[in-house]
Amino acid sequence: MDDKSFNFEKDYDWTALVAGMGGGMGGGMGGGAQGWLDEYSRVGSEIFDDIRWGLGLLRRREMEEGLARLDRARSRWEPLRDSSPAIYHVLGRYYHGALAYWHYCVDDFPRADETLRQALDAVRSAVEAEPFLLPFAAVSMDIPLKQVQIARAL
Repeated sequence: MDDKSFNFEKDYDWTALVAGMGGGMGGGMGGGAQGWLDEYSRVGSEIFDDIRWGLGLLRRREMEEGLARLDRARSRWEPLRDSSPAIYHVLGRYYHGALAYWHYCVDDFPRADETLRQALDAVRSAVEAEPFLLPFAAVSMDIPLKQVQIARAL
């Protein structure tokens, strides 16, 4: 690929699209889209980094270390369920996606499929909680492809 190619996983910036929504679309945190993004950056960045780091370890087949990193992320992510539901759901998409990969790697295909369903549910719940997160929904477009891979493995 040339240097002008678009890599969705790396180049799609849903947060910039949400920021473009401005403050006009309400928001449970009172600051609209930008206030939500500020809170997401403050509260979720380290958790997201743990999830991303854990997934990277899993991709290198460092299974024990990768799962430990996901466990660390989960312990910091779960308390957000009540305090910041939309942030909880956004991070849930990534957490469940990484955990599904772990299940896939250990040949637990039914659990991998169920965990991918949880990732899709997290995306839906995030958008339901904060409608300005609609651009975030695009990050779920790879999940059906992963479900096909699981079905094929079964």
